[in-house]
Amino acid sequence: MEGLTPGTVEVVAPALLEENACGGARARSQMTWFERRLASGRHCVAMLVHQAWTLALLLKDRQAPWRARVVAAFTVAYLVSPVQLIPSFIPVIGQMDDVAVLYCGMKMIRRWAPVELIADCEARARASEMVQRLTAGRRGVASERSEEVARQVA
Repeated sequence: MEGLTPGTVEVVAPALLEENACGGARARSQMTWFERRLASGRHCVAMLVHQAWTLALLLKDRQAPWRARVVAAFTVAYLVSPVQLIPSFIPVIGQMDDVAVLYCGMKMIRRWAPVELIADCEARARASEMVQRLTAGRRGVASERSEEVARQVA
């Protein structure tokens, strides 16, 4: 926690930057454009899940000020609600409104909630299994299948 200023998020995903689309380790300079975009996208998704999980934990915490809990409730409700200003199934812009609501909600919460409480919720969110799975870059079934085929060929 030391060295973090209020408003910073520490989501470290070096494994994502070193792993190609098939799950094999590769130097970043040898990665194709698609593999770099995929790694960057995974990192962004992990960061969004981390922030949403932080909001959910802040919502449950009884020490949080009521204004911060109300903003967290509305933000989480908007993110999981099927009724939205711009539906999420519309490519790009549907997800951008979710990001904008998450950004505004976190900005307001950081203004109203104590720094120690936010840091505690972020640490608990970082330790959660879902965020750990996203930041660790777990390989999918396709990469496991390709490794199995490679072993059979060799």
